[in-house]
Amino acid sequence: EIPKVGWWNHGVRFSREMDYLVYTLFGNPGKIMLFRILKNEENEISLNLCQEMDVELFPLQPKGIDFSIDDRFIVVCHAINNSKTKNPLSGAITVYPFDKINGKIDPTPVFFLKDPQLLSVPEDLSFYPDGSCFMVTNHGNDTITIHDFDQETGNILGSEVLLKNPKAKLSFPHGLSVSPDGKYLAVTNYGDDT
Repeated sequence: EIPKVGWWNHGVRFSREMDYLVYTLFGNPGKIMLFRILKNEENEISLNLCQEMDVELFPLQPKGIDFSIDDRFIVVCHAINNSKTKNPLSGAITVYPFDKINGKIDPTPVFFLKDPQLLSVPEDLSFYPDGSCFMVTNHGNDTITIHDFDQETGNILGSEVLLKNPKAKLSFPHGLSVSPDGKYLAVTNYGDDT
């Protein structure tokens, strides 16, 4: 168990090689907490804090987080907290370089996306298994967006709405995960608890 550091914890992910754990933390500034996973001879794990990185986007909070497929980048979605208010600052995505050898996130993003037409209070994100794109839940406009990802540069190449109502039956979509074979996308709805 990791003791509470600041306001509230939100997104959490393991690196693809299972040697790091990262999570986001609300606050002003928000934070990204990075831990190296260590195993002893009995295969018991312990966590060693590598980095406590400030995220200076307040009132946007760091929410969902994921490692790129090759662990070279960390992608974070940021949002104002629990609101359907139309606000041009309601969401953003940042892509940070990650040095997996030394366990350090470069605080200067290689890409920053702010698109109020697509990103409306993004809560979580998940990479597609081949790393070519990632999906984001947007509870401000009840959509799931898909973002094409350049695995060499960390750039977001294009974005569009993947799922929307009424067919998608989304109600404040919150958490999401893509199955390892890429055939299924699971989404939790915070609004109606489905």
